[in-house]
Amino acid sequence: MAGCIAVVSDVVDTEVADAPDDIYERLTDDAARFRRAFGVMVAGHSRAGSTVLGGEADLDLMDELRAVIRPGITDWTKVRRQHTRDVMHVHTAIRSGADGFVTDDQALLKKAEALRAYIRVWTPRKAAQIAMKRLRNYRITSV
Repeated sequence: MAGCIAVVSDVVDTEVADAPDDIYERLTDDAARFRRAFGVMVAGHSRAGSTVLGGEADLDLMDELRAVIRPGITDWTKVRRQHTRDVMHVHTAIRSGADGFVTDDQALLKKAEALRAYIRVWTPRKAAQIAMKRLRNYRITSV
């Protein structure tokens, strides 16, 4: 656990695209403070210019994550739009090498233990506590 770098999944842009103007502006302004992590393109969900092409390993991992997030559903066409995007968010965090995934989505937080094999899932409060602890433990050394 070398450091904390906060990133925002490119899926956020897709999710807020249909929001009312005042909400869209607030959400995009908030997200603009963070570096973007581009996720693997998913037809019907991703936006051109803000995704990357994935390979078999990405597809396999997304299938595994879907099975954790929506157990019992084996067909992507049977998964609700939001659950697909949840998989995309978590996959992007894993693919970008994040130490953890921060969310206030109660459904994902309930899956935290099952997702632990892939990535830790934290509330914003827990992530802030972890970040503060890391800052306290950080020591600058001269070369």
